Order: sequence, then structure tokens, then C-alpha cells
Amino acid sequence: MTTLDSEAWPQTGEGRVLSFVLGLYAFTVFGHVTATLATFFVGRDAENPEAEVVGAEDIAALREEIRALREELRRAGH
Repeated sequence: MTTLDSEAWPQTGEGRVLSFVLGLYAFTVFGHVTATLATFFVGRDAENPEAEVVGAEDIAALREEIRALREELRRAGH
């Protein structure tokens, strides 16, 4: 979508603007595809209990533990 060769670069102002817009679009699409793949792999790792990535279940368990600790502190008088 983009050109780096000086001979292939557009000579008119309109052509340069169009080339810039197309290049920006190409980088945006590439970023979206990369983010989609990363989300897929991170999501898959989050479901694995042995992975180092924290999943929704782990966060829920931590929140429950914090609630229990707060209740224990309340009962202790702090």
C-alpha cells in the first residue's frame, strides 16, 4: 500500500495526499489484525489455569478474598 522508492512516489499534491491516506489506512488495518490476533492468544491463555496471564476467574477469586479479609478486619476491630 505504500511506496518507499523515490521514483514510484506520486508527483502531484493530490497523489501524495492519496498515498498518505492509503498508507495510514494500511497501517490501521495491520494494527487491527495484530490486535485481534493478540486478543485471541491472550484470551486463550487466560482460560488456562496454569498460564501466567490473569483471567476473569482469577480476578473474581481475588475480589472474594479481599472481601473476606475486610470482613475479618472488621470483626477484629480495626
